[in-house]
Amino acid sequence: MGRKRVLVQIYASTSDSDVAATNEIDLGPYMHVGVREMTGVWVNYDLGPATDTDHTYDCKFQESGTTVDSDFSDISGAAFTQVLDGSEGASQIGVTATKRYLRAYLTMGGTAANAYNWVGVIVEPRFDT
Repeated sequence: MGRKRVLVQIYASTSDSDVAATNEIDLGPYMHVGVREMTGVWVNYDLGPATDTDHTYDCKFQESGTTVDSDFSDISGAAFTQVLDGSEGASQIGVTATKRYLRAYLTMGGTAANAYNWVGVIVEPRFDT
């Protein structure tokens, strides 16, 4: 019998600003932090004008021990492959968080960049003995 997994949505929205930090999620109810690797998933669809061809989209995970915005820092190796203009991207990465709170950090570049983004993590549920 396989292990059960839980999909936790972090962010789903259209984005049209240069930088967008998502709301944080509390990993405590889902997993033992620092013990198990999660699978991060990101889906990006470029909604920018077809006449502009300089769009870039980047997404990475950040973590913090608190919910204070300035306490968040990048997780080493937890950045997705960049998505370029006019393309769709769906990718996954392995992520090991060492702190309780997790968020996605989106950066868009180019003229009139606009995209639909969906970010989540797949975790193995925690169990206590």
